[in-house]
Amino acid sequence: MFQKILIKSLKNTIRNLQKENDRLKLEKEQRDIVLKDYQEKHVILLENSAESRNKIVDLENNIELLINNLDSKSKKLVNNLQSVN
Repeated sequence: MFQKILIKSLKNTIRNLQKENDRLKLEKEQRDIVLKDYQEKHVILLENSAESRNKIVDLENNIELLINNLDSKSKKLVNNLQSVN
């Protein structure tokens, strides 16, 4: 009698552990999906920031070219404005 109860109890314990294991596997899979999504978004943000930095450098270069092409009077005005800012 005691063996039957013990066997039944052990079977229940095994079944509960299997259910818990399945639940944890599902949780892990869901977390992995979320992490993969975050990683993909992170890559996109890094690419966007690199593009933005390149555009800023291009704009700074364009401003410098424009200033270099101004006459001396206009250059003085631009320099005065830059020193104020």
